[in-house]
Amino acid sequence: MLLFPFFSNGSFPVQNYESQKLSVKTNNQMINQLKTEKNDYGFPFGSISLVLGLLSIPLLFVAPIVGVVFSFLGIVLGSIGLEKRGRGMAIAGLLLGSLTLLIGIIYVILFVISLLNAL
Repeated sequence: MLLFPFFSNGSFPVQNYESQKLSVKTNNQMINQLKTEKNDYGFPFGSISLVLGLLSIPLLFVAPIVGVVFSFLGIVLGSIGLEKRGRGMAIAGLLLGSLTLLIGIIYVILFVISLLNAL
């Protein structure tokens, strides 16, 4: 079975190299699909937004400025990621970043009120 091309009686179909190369280029379904589909895997804004949104919550309590910056970046990248693939992760990152930013704003307001009451 493995030696079929070597022991054939001359009826084995033979094509020249150029026609094989041309048929592979024109009839390859995977290459044609990759050419027609828009590939958005190079822009992982949704997953980055989700990671930044998740990291911003504990960082808000440890390092508040870094937590607010991460939440702001999560909101920005999540809004960009809504147009690309990974839309669910972009929405989750957007919500987590917004929640963290809201908690940060509430903490700043409470801190200012406590400073005013101390004076």
